Amino acid sequence: VFKYFSLLMMLFTIFISPFWSSFTEAWLKKDLYWIQNIMKKLGIVYLFFIALGIFLFLISKKIFSYWVGNSFDISFLISFLTLCWIFVNIWNGIFSQFLYGAGKIQLQMYIAIISAILNIPFAIFLGNKYSLEGIILANILISSFGILIYPIQYFKLIQGKAFGIWNK
Repeated sequence: VFKYFSLLMMLFTIFISPFWSSFTEAWLKKDLYWIQNIMKKLGIVYLFFIALGIFLFLISKKIFSYWVGNSFDISFLISFLTLCWIFVNIWNGIFSQFLYGAGKIQLQMYIAIISAILNIPFAIFLGNKYSLEGIILANILISSFGILIYPIQYFKLIQGKAFGIWNK
């Protein structure tokens, strides 16, 4: 399931990678209009990836049947949760590229450290309670820290209102 849906992540990574240096250049030139314009366009690209992910999800039973045969049944919930995890990571990836380019990575580093510390016990707890689905859910919930924090940091930086940890 992960290999199948990671196709989305791989395509997104190939697409988004060149933006890091472009964001660096625009940030140094203080070209906030360009940054905002590109971020809006990346939001549209995100919607494309959601649509593609939903399409892949809808045909996944047939693909899995062809790929691994009928002797192994992959649950709807595992596929759905894996896709949600990919969506969270793509969303975070959009903002991460900007933040990397602007050199504002300290908050991301703290989130990564906290996530690493919390992920294993949380995955064990939910895994014991809900099996594999619980482990995937733990990863979604831990990765979700960035869903709100990264856009907040982005908007604070763009609006010139980033102070303290938001500006590091």
